[in-house]
Amino acid sequence: MQEAAKQKETKNSGTPLVALRGVVPFPGLALDFEVGRAESVKAVEAALSKDRMLLLTAQHDLLVLRPEVGDLFEIGVRTEIQQVLRGHGSTRVLVRCKERVRLSGLIPPGEQIPYWTADYDEIGNTGEEPFGKIRLAAAANLLRR
Repeated sequence: MQEAAKQKETKNSGTPLVALRGVVPFPGLALDFEVGRAESVKAVEAALSKDRMLLLTAQHDLLVLRPEVGDLFEIGVRTEIQQVLRGHGSTRVLVRCKERVRLSGLIPPGEQIPYWTADYDEIGNTGEEPFGKIRLAAAANLLRR
């Protein structure tokens, strides 16, 4: 029993994370997006060198260029990187969104780890409540423009 808990703790901790601006990921989607921030590129590279697992979550306000912990939604998705295209100074990533997760232990980029990491708990793909709030917030941000 304790061994299974340790495995889950190890598997679900310190996973690279990308904060998305203006995009809300949902399970079951194939999502293609451009990565511009240096810490996001490093998170993608870290995921590629490990197990291709990358966490995605949306920012509350897409105008925030350097998000802090409070700027990110606590619900995100666990994804698997399918493809990365680099060229002309840009990086595009294609992921398959696997399942909803509740993020915890968010650690912003620092000197030792130069990208966002997070611990997560799988919360399944049923129910719309958390994503309903995210959709409303994302729509409100877009409409303010």
